[in-house]
Order: sequence, then C-alpha cells, then structure tokens
Amino acid sequence: MKIIKILFSLDFSIPCKTNFIFFGKNSYLNLRDLKVFDNFNPLFLMSEKLNVIILFKTFFKSGFKEIKKNYLKNYIIEIKPSIIVNFTDNYYQFYEMYNFFKQRKIISVSIQNGMRTIVGDIFNLFNKKEKDLGCDYLLTMNDSTGSKYLEFINSENIVIGSIRNNKYKKIENKKKKNIVFISQFNKNIIDNGFLDLKTNKIFSGENFYKAEKIVLEFLVNFCKKNSFKLEIASNGLSKFEDEYNFFSSIVNNKIDFNLIKKEDEYSTYRLCDSSEYTAFIESTIGYESFSRKNKILGFSIRGNFLEQTQGHSFCWPNLKISEGPCWTSKNDVNEFERIGNFILNSDINTWNRIFEQYLNKIMVYDENNLALNNFIKKIKSN
Repeated sequence: MKIIKILFSLDFSIPCKTNFIFFGKNSYLNLRDLKVFDNFNPLFLMSEKLNVIILFKTFFKSGFKEIKKNYLKNYIIEIKPSIIVNFTDNYYQFYEMYNFFKQRKIISVSIQNGMRTIVGDIFNLFNKKEKDLGCDYLLTMNDSTGSKYLEFINSENIVIGSIRNNKYKKIENKKKKNIVFISQFNKNIIDNGFLDLKTNKIFSGENFYKAEKIVLEFLVNFCKKNSFKLEIASNGLSKFEDEYNFFSSIVNNKIDFNLIKKEDEYSTYRLCDSSEYTAFIESTIGYESFSRKNKILGFSIRGNFLEQTQGHSFCWPNLKISEGPCWTSKNDVNEFERIGNFILNSDINTWNRIFEQYLNKIMVYDENNLALNNFIKKIKSN
C-alpha cells in the first residue's frame, strides 16, 4: 500500500516557469478558490508530491544533505517565480528560505491560518539569536500575533483577519437557546499524545484533553441549570463515532447533547451564527465567531496541563486581555461561574460595548477579504 501511495505521488513532468506559486498543498487547497489567486500554481513539498527530475538534480548537486530544503530551492530555481504565498504560517522552513528568496528577487508572503500557541507550535522553535529568518510580508489575524512574530523574523506585518472566516458572510439567524462547544478532538492525540517541538516531550492524550473534561463538566451543569441545549461542533478530524464516544464519556448521560457533523468548510460558521453562545478552549473558530459578533464563552485553560500556562492563555500573545468579561485563562470554577453569570445578565448594549472594545484586539472581520485582495493585486502589479 505504501509503495502504491509513493508511486501515485511521483511527478515525471518537466517543471515550467510560473510567476505566482502557492507554497505547499495546504496553501493551494485553501487559497485556490479566491479569485485574486486565479493564476497561482502549487509548489508541492517533497512529502506531498515528488518531482523526479528535481529530485535527481538535487541529489547530484548536494546528495542527501538538507534534501528537503535543497529540493525546494532547486524547484524554485527551475520555475523562476516572482511571488510565493504560504498559508502554513507555522511552517518554520519557509522563513529559513528568506535570504534565498531575496537573492532571487522573489516576494515572499506568509498568511496566518490559525491562532498560535507555544507548546507544539512554531513559537516553541524560534530563537532570537537567529537573524536570517523572515518573509517580505506577514498577514495576520491581529496585531499581537504579528508583533510576536516580528520578535523572531524579519517582515512587514499587515492585519487581515482570518481568510476562511472572511470568505463566509455572516447570516443573521434567529438564535436558538443553546450553547455550541467547538470540538478540538483528535484521535491521533488520544492515542499518541501531543509533542512539544522544542523539548521533544510528549504529553499524553489524557493530559491534553483534561481541559475538555473540566470545561464540559461545567457546561453540562450550567446548561442543565439554565435550560440551555448543549451542542458540540465536530471538527471532522477523526471518525465521528470516536468523537461522539469521547464526548459522551464526559457528559455521562447528565444531559442530552448533539454532536453536529462538519458538513463542509462553512458549516461550523453557520452553526455559530445561529447559536446563542459559542464556547471554546483554544479553537480558532471560537475567536472567529467573536469577530462575527457572536457571543462567546472562552475557557483558555489547556496550558495548565502542558506546563505552559501563559503561552496558551486567551488570545495569546496578547497578555493584556488574557482575562475578560466572557472569557478566562484560569482553571478556576469561580472564574467559570463569573463568565457564566455574565452571559446570563448581559443585554445587547453590553455585548455591543464588548465587541467595540475588543474586536480589533482579538480578530478583525474583513468581509470578502477586501484587504487581502487589494494587497495581492498590488504586489502582482509591481
């Protein structure tokens, strides 16, 4: 089976010159439907699709030394792009190639695709002593993430919000009396644990998901006491049955709940828009929901179980708002009660003041990605 998979990933074609490229499969899949990227072509990583001609050139030039990086360099030399766009902003190797891009007069752009943390994420890899990391432009969801990146890489930061979120127009639905909890379930983490990239320490799946058990136990009691319906938005990363059994074991028949299947790229946005409250631990969708002016409950407590409390606080790295009116970073039932009481006793005027005060700090919402479109058009025309 592995041999068949490898054979299907082989590419024997001669690479052609192309002006605009996506860096990797993830960039291609997530950006190709935006009209501004119509004439962009994918540059696949070695692990995604292997061009045999470039592989042989790389091997004869440098052998197996840094073969993944040298393969990409040789591919780029062959196709001579003028712009390269990366949608996997936590892919460290992209920033390592900054000087190579500059030497070849290639404009490099990296776009944030999710909220960042420390353990198991790129900020666990950065070292301030490294001076050659960077990209020409870094497009982020908020100012604080951009500022944190600029402590480690050379770049110009532009805030655009979340591309996926911006693509989907908010629908003003009648709100159900419910709380939708955003799932981050991953069977692979349950079975194999969660790797700290810096120390190579593996945290058990049990440790990683202690946050879910604590938060859901609170939400179950809160929903039961206040007559809210509990719904859980599946993230679609694992088998639905495994995900249902995981949450069912936590809820433990104390209340009826629904696990809602992820039907498409936008189904969770639709669910959040039609729900009265969105509850989450550190899912990007929770922050996106807030940017869409949906009411939230944030429980950013996972860092308590990964030996890195601060790096997993609410809207990290903005430590000034780690505690807020409807969110907390403290594993403290009194804090849970505080934000629970807040949502029960706050009217629309209170929520509007919260949106006005915090939206730009947490995540901007730019409907139809106007800022991104204007930026890409500008660099393409230069």
